[in-house]
Amino acid sequence: MTKKILVDMSCTILHHGHVRLLQKASKFGKVIVALTTDKEIRKYKGYFPEIEFKHRKEILSSIKFVNKVISSRWKITDAFLKKNKIDIIVRGSDYK
Repeated sequence: MTKKILVDMSCTILHHGHVRLLQKASKFGKVIVALTTDKEIRKYKGYFPEIEFKHRKEILSSIKFVNKVISSRWKITDAFLKKNKIDIIVRGSDYK
């Protein structure tokens, strides 16, 4: 059975680090990107993203390593993981 791999990101501006992270995550199973909403970015980062949510989702969905993009809040909860049946979380080196 293929595992569901969650990568949570804001991806306000897509860069090579995002692509490398998605590629790495894809080695473990099907990648689901939990994409932070515009409202949550405003709340936690203090600015509106340069690219709005629907366009960030479109960009990420076009990457071959990504199987699905879903909307998420800033903080990923156990309830969110359970609801989406996530097996593994992969995060970048900048995660705090």
